[in-house]
Amino acid sequence: MRVDVFTRRHSREVPDTVTVEERFTLHHVEAGPAREMDPRRTHRFLGVFADRVIDELRHMPDVSLLHSHYWLSGWAGLRIKGSTGLPLVQSFHTLGRTKDRNRRSDTPPAALLRLATEEEVIGGADRIIASTEAEREDLIAHYDSHPASICVAPPGVDHDLFPPGLRDMARVRMGWPDVPTLLFVGRVQPTKGPDVALETFLQIKDEISSARLVVLGSAAGSEGVQEMERLQARVKEADAIDRVTFAEPIPHREMADVYRASDLVLVPSRSESFVGVSTWTSFVSGRIAAATAPESRAST
Repeated sequence: MRVDVFTRRHSREVPDTVTVEERFTLHHVEAGPAREMDPRRTHRFLGVFADRVIDELRHMPDVSLLHSHYWLSGWAGLRIKGSTGLPLVQSFHTLGRTKDRNRRSDTPPAALLRLATEEEVIGGADRIIASTEAEREDLIAHYDSHPASICVAPPGVDHDLFPPGLRDMARVRMGWPDVPTLLFVGRVQPTKGPDVALETFLQIKDEISSARLVVLGSAAGSEGVQEMERLQARVKEADAIDRVTFAEPIPHREMADVYRASDLVLVPSRSESFVGVSTWTSFVSGRIAAATAPESRAST
């Protein structure tokens, strides 16, 4: 099987095509300015993107299936399906209505354009792939998806890259102190619940005087920058600056030691349809806590 991935060109420095590995090619498509953009601003370029992918597919007669991801690419997928007649499989990763049901009160609701597009994509796709049973339930309950059109395919984990290992040795390699360590990993934004992870830690920090919290992830967009500022202000208010570490993202291959070095991994997302805790329970030996906010739902 051959896989060709089409994505919007985000830089003039990247080549038109990249051979990721044998039979796996990444294509950068001209659609809008060649720079990083907030995903919410890219919808105006979807028509151009879809039409250029259609042109590329005319030179690929052996393509048998389209697979789009997220609601934006889903819209492009519908347009490509309509032009080529190829069947469309859709993965959402996050759903607007699910996020709205669990969002923090000070965060804005999903745009009406997103909700309408999700409805259209669900109605037009030949198959929907859900990552967890919880996402399947959300698709049925909140989007009236037909159960027969949904299949559940949990994300996997590469056990060659993420095998079990010794915590003490991982801490040495990471340069971490040998103290009880709580870990949050993810983009810093309200949906991911880093504030819930922080409040969880602050509730136990006096009982376990040597414990520390590591927040590993960067701010995502302007909303994420504001969230990072709120977290840092809360840490200062709680007089916990020397107990909470904000760490920048690191290469994927180094994440194995991050998980090994921690005592407890916090999974506090207010809504999370893409990542299921079950994909790495065997790796972290069950040291997982779904620390949730009131009325929140974590797909675990």
